Amino acid sequence: MPISDQVCDIADRLASAMAKDPNGRWTGASADADPLTELLRGLVTAGVELTPYSPTHTPEPLDLPAATAGPAYMPDGTYQRERVRREIAARRGQGPFRDALRERYGDNCLISKCQVIEAVEAAHIVPYRGPRDNNIENGLLLRCDLHTLFDLDMVGIDPVTLAVRLHPRLAASDDYRALAGQPLACQPDRRPSHAALEARFGSFNRRRASG
Repeated sequence: MPISDQVCDIADRLASAMAKDPNGRWTGASADADPLTELLRGLVTAGVELTPYSPTHTPEPLDLPAATAGPAYMPDGTYQRERVRREIAARRGQGPFRDALRERYGDNCLISKCQVIEAVEAAHIVPYRGPRDNNIENGLLLRCDLHTLFDLDMVGIDPVTLAVRLHPRLAASDDYRALAGQPLACQPDRRPSHAALEARFGSFNRRRASG
């Protein structure tokens, strides 16, 4: 921003007055004094004539969009039911894998016992890396929120007792604390893979220890 000659002249005169400081006005000012008041007092001491500011031009208003400006949402009139069904199916797990788990464990979440099958998903114990991991002993049927928490290692399953273990943050939650210590709802002859549960429980314990 350009500085006018008048401003430069005022700055020079003020600097000179501060250097001379005949009355100790600058060096004696309290640290709590109002800076603007002290500046004006100094200008008067320096003999600077103060005149009201008169703008030389009228600033043009800036045409800025409102922070929330944007096109209003309008549905396009199509429902795309099949696409929605495919996305839900993908979240639940591959059809044959989920069907096999339902045949093995029944239509309920193995942790919460939720029987609303539409909310139950096929979860891999050892994360899926290829078709080999779709082994039925590497799968669990879990309610969708518990599936997410299991994938995040916030929920674990003891490979020996099949008891549900919770991360401390979940254990402190009214929504989940009742699940702590509950046994996995499966028949003794249809247990998930011990090796898969052991590997995953190690991941859960590392997450629990790290907070």
